[in-house]
Amino acid sequence: METDIERATALMAEGGAAAAAADHAAAKQCFEAALAIRRQAHGEMHPDVAATLSHLGQVSDALGDTAAARDCFEQALAIRRQVLGDAHPDVALSLNDLGVVLSSLGDHAAARDRHEQALAASRQALGEAHPKVAVSLTNLGIVSGRLGDHARARDCFRQALAIRRQALGEAHPDVAESLDNLAKAYRALGDDAAARDCLEQARELLLRSLRDPDPA
Repeated sequence: METDIERATALMAEGGAAAAAADHAAAKQCFEAALAIRRQAHGEMHPDVAATLSHLGQVSDALGDTAAARDCFEQALAIRRQVLGDAHPDVALSLNDLGVVLSSLGDHAAARDRHEQALAASRQALGEAHPKVAVSLTNLGIVSGRLGDHARARDCFRQALAIRRQALGEAHPDVAESLDNLAKAYRALGDDAAARDCLEQARELLLRSLRDPDPA
């Protein structure tokens, strides 16, 4: 007979498959059911409850319910901080998720604060040269640009680009994304030549990937 915990695990897998198929309403139902089971089985302060809240926040955001997504991410963050400590990759994940939805809600200053915290947590947990550090830098760069601090955005995107080139290789799509972000920051700063150079590099990476989609 299936236990409650096994049922919650099955619901999470079903919800993940539905989300991957862009059936976010079905995914939300699965995650809500799994959340109720896990809260009953484990209590509120458990990593599995936080993980379920994180997934529920992501599908809520995909459904356009940004306020509900924010609430889920805030709850997940509070649990993870208490259970895992501030310097844990899952804490950084929740901070990044929360920063993104806060920016979507127009609170860019609060979003910047969350992304700064996420960057600090990622660096402490994973070191300076991890791709997840580049994600935090990218998010911080984006929200800095929205706040008009294009010099800081440029610096964040430069650091993210360097990490991605070293960790992922020159031909990775994330490298092209960083080049595109950097081009936008340069353009906002009035440096059209540097922006054009970044875009040309990104274009060359795209052409290279089309010529040789599987270099291995």
